[in-house]
Parts: sequence; structure tokens; C-alpha cells
Amino acid sequence: MVPHGSHTHLDSLSHIHWDGKMYNGFPGSAVTSTSGATKLSIHNVRRWCGHRGVLLDMATLRGVDWLEPGVGVFPEELEEARNGKA
Repeated sequence: MVPHGSHTHLDSLSHIHWDGKMYNGFPGSAVTSTSGATKLSIHNVRRWCGHRGVLLDMATLRGVDWLEPGVGVFPEELEEARNGKA
């Protein structure tokens, strides 16, 4: 699984291919436009995957309007934000 974008969804391992193969050596051809992912589908995680999200305002914590692309956030800052400092 790969969270990405706005982190509102997860991509399954069937989205990642290298040399015509997916995770565990499944062939890339196991994903088609008509059948979707016949191997490594995200549907396999539906029983255990469902969690709430928590938004931490790291820009406010740092006193800026936004964080520039590529700027890291560090564990101690996450703890500060979690403890209500932001």
C-alpha cells in the first residue's frame, strides 16, 4: 500500500510495477483496464484498514503561512503539535 496525494486513499501494491512484475513476482498483466487488479487489489485490506486522521498544523507551529515543498517535519515538532502547542 502506498498513501499519496491528499492521503485520503491508499494505492494497492498492484500500482507498482518493475520490469513487468508487481510485488511478490506477480505479472503486471494481472492488472487490466477491464478487470482491474486481479492480484494485489486494495480490496484485500478492507477488513482491517479504517482509521481516523489527525491534522497537525505544522505551519502555525513554526509561525509561517505554509511549509515549502521538501521541508521536513521532525518528531519533536509532531510531539509539540500533538500536545497543543500549534
